[in-house]
Amino acid sequence: MSNKMFAAMGAVAMQIGEKETIELFQFALPIVIERQHALEQHLRAKEWAEFKQFAHKSIGSVRIYGSERLEVLLRQAHDIDNDGVDLLAYQQELSKEFEAVIDGIREWLAAH
Repeated sequence: MSNKMFAAMGAVAMQIGEKETIELFQFALPIVIERQHALEQHLRAKEWAEFKQFAHKSIGSVRIYGSERLEVLLRQAHDIDNDGVDLLAYQQELSKEFEAVIDGIREWLAAH
């Protein structure tokens, strides 16, 4: 996990308390995984409206994990159906960033 992600998650703990943060991340982890799978499924199927909807729903929650790149990728969803977008590269980077966030949550939970 990057230092930035660890710091962002630690900042949440400082604001709401460690116990509450552990509960929050335990609750959120399956949702983050579910969103990743749904986004990947809609992207592969080229279901643009559904993909954009799930991306929009995911933007706010990824901020607390400290992944600026994932937030940027989710914001780019509104342009995903344009011809100039390399879908394979986008999909690979989106998957990589989601995995980093998921791993980061797991690592933070294991450390606390």
